[in-house]
Amino acid sequence: GDLMIAWALHQASLFWDDAALLVRASELAAAIFDQLARPIDGGLVLLPGRQGFERDDGLIVNLSYAIFPAFDALAAATPDRDWVAVREGYARLISVAQFGRFDLPPDWVLIKDPARLDEVDALALPEDWPPRFSYDAIRVPLYLVWGGYGAQFLAPFVRFWRPFYNADIMPPWTDLTQNTVPAENALPGFYSVRRLTAEAHAAAQEPGSLAILPPDPPVADDPDYYSASLTLLSAMAADKWGVS
Repeated sequence: GDLMIAWALHQASLFWDDAALLVRASELAAAIFDQLARPIDGGLVLLPGRQGFERDDGLIVNLSYAIFPAFDALAAATPDRDWVAVREGYARLISVAQFGRFDLPPDWVLIKDPARLDEVDALALPEDWPPRFSYDAIRVPLYLVWGGYGAQFLAPFVRFWRPFYNADIMPPWTDLTQNTVPAENALPGFYSVRRLTAEAHAAAQEPGSLAILPPDPPVADDPDYYSASLTLLSAMAADKWGVS
């Protein structure tokens, strides 16, 4: 939430040429960076909060906090903070935090050895949360597309979703230890992220090509704010990169 607010304030400062909004964006961005940025192999990541996420067994990180376009905006708002290292750190972490049959990122990951992510036991699924790619991590491919990352980063999500392209149901999560999915349907916003990811993946492999998936459901059909926000953010990312 703080990242989104700082990003929105920065964008508003540009849109309305408002120096006061830029000051507010810069102050919040600096506070986020100074209080939450931590070094890992390949860059920096952000703790989900000031307390409770630095433990004796390592750092707890939520990969859906990797809002790459926000990092780029905050780099402009606070050029004295190394937001490029935050971008690079998350990209590095996502590239190795792959679990289960489809090599998907979990909602939450335990970084046991922040300095050596290549080690076999450097990462683990924390016992405090279900070992799933689900409600949180659905945002990971959304922000990867928005951040300009290509087919290599998007391939695991496409492999997981492709068997359901022509089905009437799409699983909302998969257990990364048991490789199981529930017999229930995902929120409409999840479909929006899937379509964005599939089209960006296809375009990255063959410029100008598109994956053939049904259009996004109307925002009015979304049952709650989270699903609606995924639909809207997917549309914004698609508009930014021209993948649909």
